[in-house]
Amino acid sequence: MTRFGRGGQTVRVPGALCHEPPPHPALSPRSELGRVAAGRVRGVLRFLASRRALLSSLSSLPDAALSRNERPGVPLTNLELCRTSASFVQTILKFRPYCEPRGVRDIPCGLQNSAGRLLLSGLILGLLAIANGCSRPANAGWQGYVEGDFLYLGPSLAGRIESVLVSKGAQVESGAELFRLERTQEQAAQREASERIRQLAARLADSQKGLRPTEITSLEARLAQAQSGAALSRLQLERTAALREQHAVAEDEFDRVRLNHASATHLVSEIEAQLATARLGSRIDVIHAAEADVDAARAALDRVEWSLDQRILKAPTAGLVYDTVYRAGEHVLAGSPVVILLPPENIKVRFFVPEAELGALKTGDRVTIAITGRSASILARITYISPKPEFTPPVLYNRDNRAKLVFLIEATPDDASVARDLHPGQPADVTR
Repeated sequence: MTRFGRGGQTVRVPGALCHEPPPHPALSPRSELGRVAAGRVRGVLRFLASRRALLSSLSSLPDAALSRNERPGVPLTNLELCRTSASFVQTILKFRPYCEPRGVRDIPCGLQNSAGRLLLSGLILGLLAIANGCSRPANAGWQGYVEGDFLYLGPSLAGRIESVLVSKGAQVESGAELFRLERTQEQAAQREASERIRQLAARLADSQKGLRPTEITSLEARLAQAQSGAALSRLQLERTAALREQHAVAEDEFDRVRLNHASATHLVSEIEAQLATARLGSRIDVIHAAEADVDAARAALDRVEWSLDQRILKAPTAGLVYDTVYRAGEHVLAGSPVVILLPPENIKVRFFVPEAELGALKTGDRVTIAITGRSASILARITYISPKPEFTPPVLYNRDNRAKLVFLIEATPDDASVARDLHPGQPADVTR
């Protein structure tokens, strides 16, 4: 047998772990390569207290984890444990001592007390990690966090903030006032529009009434006078006509009386028409124009009142005042958020599911959410499954790295009153 080390003592190990390499003095325990191998294995065995700490530390081996894009400091998945452990065993086999081709191989005693024991222990631990890491454990849930869809509430018109009526962290009810802007200009415009409506409405009423009562009385008196004149002319015409039959009146006299009676009758008709027109009021087109002016003034008043209402912003729904962006006295632009509101029905939980488990979930499925510090779990329903995968770090689509492919899923609690006690950013554990 070939002897190495001090005293020529040997240790026997099964020959199945060895192969027959060509003799090379570089693998002597006293050589630089032997010392490097023993130092690496000693470093590995310092982390025997935890299997994951052991396998995470093995990621520093150049032929193992670093060549497979492992992430330092991130817990390894089962598939990553399997690959890392297999790489570790391959690395250890590179530094095993020489063996001779017979049933039992001899290893120098110099490796028995130091590198030999460490190599054998590391090899056994690597095989155990392969057996454990390559198995598929039961689903223990998914990690997530609480998130919310915030309402950013701001004025529709620019102006200076008169007062902020809520504080950060307060719960408000629907319709509660949140803040007010200065309203001096809008209040003056409201008074102006109101007076304008009164003015145009009075003109419309005047055009619908016709002439004044005294003017109507004057026309009625003229009508009575004309009717009297017409009656007198009718009597004169009757007497003149009787005399004409007796040939006692000249023909021209009869014509004069007849024409006077016709003129008096026409005068009565004229005054009657004037009186009827005076009682009707203005023409229909003038009345329609006056009505349109009143409607336009009312629309202007509605616009001013809307602007006045926009100077006071109220909560559209009940929720938590997550933050206040402006303070009293500051000038805010139109559309800039002043208060950030978080309604309880907008609170949800986001969690990430591996690609292998995505097929078992669909929109509408129920899940259970556990929050640290809460004794009772929260029932929720999946409302969104992202169609796009996410990578950390970016990898390519192949069989080896599909385990790193995750999909974003959102679940909304069934009871909004329970969700109001949750805060965005809280870690959450989601199970089915």
